[in-house]
Amino acid sequence: MKILFNLAVIFMIMIVNANAFDENVFSNSDRLKACDLLSAAEKIYNEDLNDQSLKEGETMILKALSLVPQSVDQLNFIRMETRLHHNSGRWAKFRDVPVDRYCAYNPHEMLGKIRMKIPPQPWAKASLYQTRSGSLVHLKISNIGKSSMQNIEINLVSDSLPSPPSQTISELKPGEKKIVKWSTRMNILNESFRIEFKEDYGFVPCALNF
Repeated sequence: MKILFNLAVIFMIMIVNANAFDENVFSNSDRLKACDLLSAAEKIYNEDLNDQSLKEGETMILKALSLVPQSVDQLNFIRMETRLHHNSGRWAKFRDVPVDRYCAYNPHEMLGKIRMKIPPQPWAKASLYQTRSGSLVHLKISNIGKSSMQNIEINLVSDSLPSPPSQTISELKPGEKKIVKWSTRMNILNESFRIEFKEDYGFVPCALNF
């Protein structure tokens, strides 16, 4: 339920942000290719294929996002299409003409849906150490699932002590492990605190309480 709620909030934010979208920032070629990649990924999702195919769909969407990173209700582009040329005499003639097209460009939503079918599985373990100058928190986070996690924000939170700056992991692929550390002059071993996580699509480990 928490993951579904987080996804719903993310999609609402993306819809609001889409209002400020300027498609002219991106070339027609990139817009066309991004729409085609999204369409192919949607087909894979709707056909409910195997995990490998869904992974390919995930890769397609990530490539589309590298071309056009923002969701928008209507992404316009021009595609060259072959059309019958009228009044061309006795024999039918065809020519390639530019045609205005558009797609409903929602790659973030589709990426979340695909990852619900092949979810990442985060796992985290923290170790605490007393040092001469204070304390050291050593956190290992792993992804033992089937798809990637993105923009993981990690916060060390205490009700009685100032919180140090958050740590961020831009991407955690299946099978990967990352380590983050906090070094503080305060003795947090005698305090209660927790480590909290956020991730773009709501796939996070439970908070660690100490």
